[in-house]
Amino acid sequence: MNTLILNFFESQTCAKVHQFGSELQRIKKGSHSVSEYLLWIKALIDSLIFIGFCVLPHEHIDVILDGLLRECDACCELLVVVSMNSRLDPY
Repeated sequence: MNTLILNFFESQTCAKVHQFGSELQRIKKGSHSVSEYLLWIKALIDSLIFIGFCVLPHEHIDVILDGLLRECDACCELLVVVSMNSRLDPY
């Protein structure tokens, strides 16, 4: 019985990891404000972490940049990259 329950929850967790991961791959800022966009990403990342999936800081940053860079021009890209790379405090 315990194995059955364990398998059920494991399959549910795998499904959620796939769902949240897919959302992160498709996420774009669109018409959302930057704050809404970042909070949306943070909620997905936090959900992954909550179910035990490790998300490294550089992966989190890559998701942010990928969604922004799809819509920004070259100046915006440079500003975002310089801003993130010039931070002195840890991520």
